[in-house]
Amino acid sequence: MCKKKVYLAGPLFSVAERVHNIRLATRLRIMGVDVYLPQETDEKFRIKDGSVDLNKVQGVNWEYLVEQDRIVVAWLDWPDPDSGTAVEVGAKLMQLYQSKKYILEIGLPLIGYVTDFCISRDRLNLMFKDVPVIWCKSDYIKATRDIDVFYDKLASAIYTWISPLSLNEGRLLDWDISKFNFIEASD
Repeated sequence: MCKKKVYLAGPLFSVAERVHNIRLATRLRIMGVDVYLPQETDEKFRIKDGSVDLNKVQGVNWEYLVEQDRIVVAWLDWPDPDSGTAVEVGAKLMQLYQSKKYILEIGLPLIGYVTDFCISRDRLNLMFKDVPVIWCKSDYIKATRDIDVFYDKLASAIYTWISPLSLNEGRLLDWDISKFNFIEASD
């Protein structure tokens, strides 16, 4: 069986965003997933003055994003998700729409997740209507141990989605972390 390959799309500019991305990438890697995390590319393209050659970073990120067998996992918090994430999701959707045969053979290699409990289905930006979403309950997090459980459950939900048995089903899942299970969406 070939190793699942994931491109983690999401904001990466604040410390909180970078920590979130690292925690999720680490959990997925422990599960054996080949994770491409764009923020890890920066150091490879550092130039003499200490700045980063953003053109090279963008080019490398783009190459990984459009790999046919790489599944995009997009962090879609906030009513209008991060603009870079929106571009990455849009690029993957365009690639997919141009190769419908590919989608029929392997399923939709794109999934989003929402951790912001203030966002509801009707408040997520309409441009993401074609993206299956894992809805995570996170309002129970009060201590460090809760954070660890949260990342374990989020990584497990993503891993379940990208596993060969579920990839072709194209199903929308609600993930209720307070009950530690998956609930099929009713819509």
